[in-house]
Amino acid sequence: MNASAHEEFLYELFSEGTDIPGYYRLKRCLIDFEAVKSSVISVLDAGCGGGAKCIYLARCNPALEIVGIDVNQFALNHAENLRRKYGLSNVRFSMKDLAKHLDPEMFDFVIVSDVLEHVENDRQFAANIDRMLNARGFVHINVPSREHDYDFSKLTPPEQGDLRQWMKDIGHVRLGYTPDGLTSLFPGYEVITMKKVGNCCCKLAYFLWEKAICDPQRKKPAELEQEYKFPFVEYIDLLIRKYFVKDKTFSPPHSRSMNKRMFLQAIRTIDLGIELETKGLLGNRYLLEEEICCLLRKPL
Repeated sequence: MNASAHEEFLYELFSEGTDIPGYYRLKRCLIDFEAVKSSVISVLDAGCGGGAKCIYLARCNPALEIVGIDVNQFALNHAENLRRKYGLSNVRFSMKDLAKHLDPEMFDFVIVSDVLEHVENDRQFAANIDRMLNARGFVHINVPSREHDYDFSKLTPPEQGDLRQWMKDIGHVRLGYTPDGLTSLFPGYEVITMKKVGNCCCKLAYFLWEKAICDPQRKKPAELEQEYKFPFVEYIDLLIRKYFVKDKTFSPPHSRSMNKRMFLQAIRTIDLGIELETKGLLGNRYLLEEEICCLLRKPL
């Protein structure tokens, strides 16, 4: 399987193929950004993590001025290393807590992706974003949907306990959001798009990443095996054992090419899933709607 020059860039950008969720978040963000980019000069990634979205936007849009902020200095160090690697002068990174700190800079487009569910005082966070957004500026938000599997009313008591522990382990402070809950954080904003997103193709790509990178003992997702009955799910364990290098401290000569191959399969699966979902070509049985993705516009 041959990678294009762009895919080679993505492979390096997303930690040599290990950050499939990062690629998924980028794809969701780009749909909103591309729709309004003619009105955008400055971008803030509020909770940029390792900086992949910032680096991608900066490299593909040299006229943009981009700032990434996060509370994790280790992640920001990684972001700065990427900036230097690609020789980018139109992006910079800073350690700040937007739940507390108010920056006087103003932006046209603010990214809040996979962040709000980690913030205790989300209303203060949203208020600070509002103060940093130019009039008629845009905010892209991606969060877990409260009305998906995380709804306690759909879970047994043991499952509720598992969910609480899972939330604690990954740093979530709430189950998720509803569309009304998001718009209440930004009163008066125009809703450009507000969608529940997620589909079985992206779920499969995620599972491949989680299985290979995070938890080799992870079981096959029941909804893929039982509800969708994908014939190739049963082969994932064999594929992982045969090809994927789980021990990052040891890299046999073939490991990079095989890891890249799996990364390419995963991102192409995500591309396909998002394209089919966006065009309305997936039936309801293949839509998971586990997240909410929205684009809001600040009033004058």
